Amino acid sequence: MCDKVKTALEVIKTQKKRTLTKGEIVILFQQVVSDLSKQGEKMSNLEKEVSALKDEMRAGFADIKKLIEEKSKRLTLFEKIMALSTHKYFWLTIIVVLLLIGGFFGISPSGFNGIIGLGG
Repeated sequence: MCDKVKTALEVIKTQKKRTLTKGEIVILFQQVVSDLSKQGEKMSNLEKEVSALKDEMRAGFADIKKLIEEKSKRLTLFEKIMALSTHKYFWLTIIVVLLLIGGFFGISPSGFNGIIGLGG
């Protein structure tokens, strides 16, 4: 209960006679109406603040979701190499480069027999 209504009820309780006059009833309800209008204003302000907070929260979650999606789209070097695992020319190029490097350091191509299975 609001302050004005409490005050009006205290006045009514402390009076000696049991019945209320028309003027007292009108005053009591005027106080109730004014208190309710103040509460209505407070509630509408509160609703506006809550809706603003909801909008900010939704925008924040949208930004976080966007950042997570962007992060998941960026692939690491290992993931990029593994994505190339289905391309036979990539692996053929790697084998040829290994053979050339091995030849440069004096390793014969037969030295790769245990590592690379060529044909069979």
